[in-house]
Amino acid sequence: MPDSVTEIQEGAFTNCYSLTAIKLSSNLQKIEEGAFACCDQLVSISIPDSVKTIGSYAFYECYSLSEAYIGNSVESIGDYAFHKCYKLAQSIIPDSVKSLGIGIFSSCDYLSFVQLGEGITVIPKDTFFSCYVLSNINLSNITKIEENAFKSCSNLDSPYFSDKLTEVGNEAFISCTKIKSVSLPSSLEKIGEKAFGFEEDSSSGEKNKVADFSISSSLNSVAEKYADENNITFISK
Repeated sequence: MPDSVTEIQEGAFTNCYSLTAIKLSSNLQKIEEGAFACCDQLVSISIPDSVKTIGSYAFYECYSLSEAYIGNSVESIGDYAFHKCYKLAQSIIPDSVKSLGIGIFSSCDYLSFVQLGEGITVIPKDTFFSCYVLSNINLSNITKIEENAFKSCSNLDSPYFSDKLTEVGNEAFISCTKIKSVSLPSSLEKIGEKAFGFEEDSSSGEKNKVADFSISSSLNSVAEKYADENNITFISK
């Protein structure tokens, strides 16, 4: 792509099924909605540092995409931008990013490592939904985790929550079957329904409490109230 190109418009390469590689313009500033959606043979993409916006569904269902470098000037990534990029193994979100859309990495089956930039304070709805092999993530700068954010991340183990966290949405960690206990900060002001300690039956859709699950936090905290309401073992700290 010549360096004279500054914008890739909506749907520009959608359904280019045989596209395997592309070198983007070094002056590119914007990748609009669905620009590379369903390019299911695209293997890697390097988004130059000039880019500020990655639109919704930009790389939606790029099934073969295993590498995606996100440039250091990107400020926003739209809804479902990398949804169903099954082979994407890792993602480093630069500090420049201030806004993530919903579900950007949902159903990325092989996503095992994510580094969140310091500009990210909110994990939106469905962000890591069904990222089955994601095992660890640093949430130390996160103030809010929205509903279903980590739903069915069955390999996620012992996430750390800092005193910056104030809200966890409905079913945020449902069916994270490897998590048997959580330590929650006293800063929490709201915990949504079935956010912790529940799993969903894949066939019936029933949501059942996890046996021997425990929550530790300060006495008289929102976490203690949540544990009492759901008959979950509470440990004061």
